[in-house]
Amino acid sequence: MKTQTVRVSNPSEKLKVRLEPDAVSLQETVITGIYTRKAESFTGSMATYSEKELKTVGNQNVLQSLKVLAPSFIILENNLAGSDPNATMNLNIGGNTNIVGLETEYSTNPNQPLFILDGFETTLSTITDLSMDRVASITILKDASSTAIYGSKAANGVVVVETKKPEA
Repeated sequence: MKTQTVRVSNPSEKLKVRLEPDAVSLQETVITGIYTRKAESFTGSMATYSEKELKTVGNQNVLQSLKVLAPSFIILENNLAGSDPNATMNLNIGGNTNIVGLETEYSTNPNQPLFILDGFETTLSTITDLSMDRVASITILKDASSTAIYGSKAANGVVVVETKKPEA
């Protein structure tokens, strides 16, 4: 309901106040990728961070800001890469779920979460290169509900990035 201020001239007089509905804020809904749900009916484990929250903790990189805000979002140090500018980060949400060391057999880390940018699957490199000024919000989905929505690729969690919409 909208906030109102009503002046009372005579305290003994009956007061009639009409409540006016207010617009629904985005904090009360959960955007999970395929559908939008009310927060009270969503049973999954998720965390949403706004542009303001991300910029408050740092503006160098979207993922570094996420590392500070979300305790389950872990960026693993890769000392073997040294100063290689082409080396990608090793990430996981809530710990390893596969056999450690499979990176040598596969081109990417099997424990890496799925990245979704504006509804489409994307790569870690795209998210790393994303300007902080373009991000509207980031949602981290951490449990089986993300697998139900995005399939087996989401078994290690999902990072859903919504960018700002262009304005005329």
